[in-house]
Amino acid sequence: MKETTNEIRELAAKWMDGTITPEEKEKFEAWYNGLDFSELELLDHWATGPEEIEAHILQKLKTSLGETKGESVRAIAHVHDVAPVHDLRRSRWWAAAASVLLLIGAGSYFFYFRNKDAGGPEQTTAQMHTGDVAPGRYGAVLTLSDGARVVLDSAGNGNIATQGGSQVLMQNGAIVYEKEKAAAATAINPAAAVVYNTVTTPRGRQFRVVLPDGSGVWLNAASTLRYPTAFTGDQRAVELSGEAYFEIAKDERKPFVVTARDMRVQVLGTAFNLMAYPDETAVNTTLVTGAVRVVATKSSLVLDPDQQASLPDNAGRFTVSKPNLKEVLAWKDGRFRFDGAKITTIMRQIARWYDVDIEYRGEVPSNEFNGSISRAEYARKILDALERTGNVNFSLEGRKIIVMAGPKPPTKN
Repeated sequence: MKETTNEIRELAAKWMDGTITPEEKEKFEAWYNGLDFSELELLDHWATGPEEIEAHILQKLKTSLGETKGESVRAIAHVHDVAPVHDLRRSRWWAAAASVLLLIGAGSYFFYFRNKDAGGPEQTTAQMHTGDVAPGRYGAVLTLSDGARVVLDSAGNGNIATQGGSQVLMQNGAIVYEKEKAAAATAINPAAAVVYNTVTTPRGRQFRVVLPDGSGVWLNAASTLRYPTAFTGDQRAVELSGEAYFEIAKDERKPFVVTARDMRVQVLGTAFNLMAYPDETAVNTTLVTGAVRVVATKSSLVLDPDQQASLPDNAGRFTVSKPNLKEVLAWKDGRFRFDGAKITTIMRQIARWYDVDIEYRGEVPSNEFNGSISRAEYARKILDALERTGNVNFSLEGRKIIVMAGPKPPTKN
């Protein structure tokens, strides 16, 4: 039976994620091995790869999967040494072929970048180009209870301050609160021990905080976390603006509560991502492990792992979905990842990470984009990838990115 476009796309996605079953793998390989490469033309060579990969499969994909009238499928696949996926030990063009498969879909355009270490944060060092914008980096500002501010970008290991009887330390690039001294201070004088600190990541920064209970918080760019230097009372409460990934130390006697805009997230011990930027139209809580309860003015529900609760502005009620966790957590792993994202969504993320302003001129592109690229790259690299779709082009003016619909105009000689 001839596979449909959606079936092949699903098999390709499972192949890339390593979740494909033996039966599905056999079907996918049979389909792929049936392609006739001899009749195809080479596309552009892979700009950053050490060799030309057989990218001419794209035209055959268009033929095999049935490109309907009015649709356009383009390959934007500058591949940095593609890592083999789980048990499939094929040459690099095999992996490129699978990634190209994810192109197929009306109005959806694809660019894909991979590095050898596909399993964690990337350590790519980008080269500066004239008129380019450097990527963000590790750093934050700590505001103490008396209003004093400490810039953490280049702070070395050691004591930073004493807050409510707790020692505030920098340890291996993270703010840490010594629990023993915090507990002792609380026992002696509970009221005096409760003072608040705030960690802020400006645009172009991200940082990690280890809270007094041992919970870890990873802050994305343009985010603020306010918390006590010692957790007293019957709960552990913090406030978030922006986006953060939480790994909560379990304490059944003291639930952990995060307040972000109109949403409250209540947990005992779990890992989740919370996105609550002021310029986004909804607050999203995505559960990775454990269980959380999300509370709004008109509804309350408990999430299961891999579920996301979204609270649109002024809605008061949640919608629940099952998102792509790799896309949700890409920022924490040092990547941008877009799965059917509008250009406005992409540019908001770029603005926060590169600390740039965004201006749209003329019609705003309505296409959806898919792809992945390291956050360690300079801005021009991701803009070039998006431009190669032929549906959007950019102009860099200092720290402003101008976004325009349509292909990039030809260079004047």
